[in-house]
Amino acid sequence: MRTRRFGLFILVAAALIFGGVFEARSTVTKEEQEGYKKQVEEKLKTIGDRIKELKKKGVEVKDEARAEYKKEMKELKVKEEAAKKKLRELKKASLRVWDKVKSEMDESVESLEKTYDRVADRFRKR
Repeated sequence: MRTRRFGLFILVAAALIFGGVFEARSTVTKEEQEGYKKQVEEKLKTIGDRIKELKKKGVEVKDEARAEYKKEMKELKVKEEAAKKKLRELKKASLRVWDKVKSEMDESVESLEKTYDRVADRFRKR
């Protein structure tokens, strides 16, 4: 009985080891990864600068809209922080998980951009 369990253990261990070796890997190169990271960093910096400008314009928001403005800016800050966190994860991501983390990064940046556009449009009209 022990021999059978040991054999099963060896079989499962081998499957896990070789499964990881033969697992589908990302076909992206290190250069492409670095280029993407720089692109995302630049995009987040640009959005961050635009958010700062929007904050400066917050002084002009009328009293009745100030509470809504603060709420919107808080949401924008949360999404910006989430995107920055995802960028830190992306920088540490191995080739094995690159595609998944990159996809999550794209979603995070897109969400941040949409939120910024919505907030900026809402307060430009005021």
